[in-house]
Amino acid sequence: MKTLFGYPGNVAANSFPDVTSLQNSLRKHFAMGTAEQELIAKQYDSVHDLLVHIKKTGTGGWHQHGSPALTRDRLRQLDNWFVKTYGSCTVNYQIHFLQAIK
Repeated sequence: MKTLFGYPGNVAANSFPDVTSLQNSLRKHFAMGTAEQELIAKQYDSVHDLLVHIKKTGTGGWHQHGSPALTRDRLRQLDNWFVKTYGSCTVNYQIHFLQAIK
């Protein structure tokens, strides 16, 4: 986003704990615990298609305060740039499965 609009685009997932941190936390707070990770790649034809999918799943609630709004015009610019630069939008979903016994 910095290349296109002049400000950095922050992604909430960059601050999520990794599976090792989760495993260590479970061991610290529970008698027994496991953490496993699964990665799923999904391809979207455009950034717009990705955002529609996120909206439909109800997982789009994170918003960084103070970041500029993604208007229709900016979304169109981002979509055109992304398709031109990368051809499509591939997203990796990182899923953690936790099990713990107190």
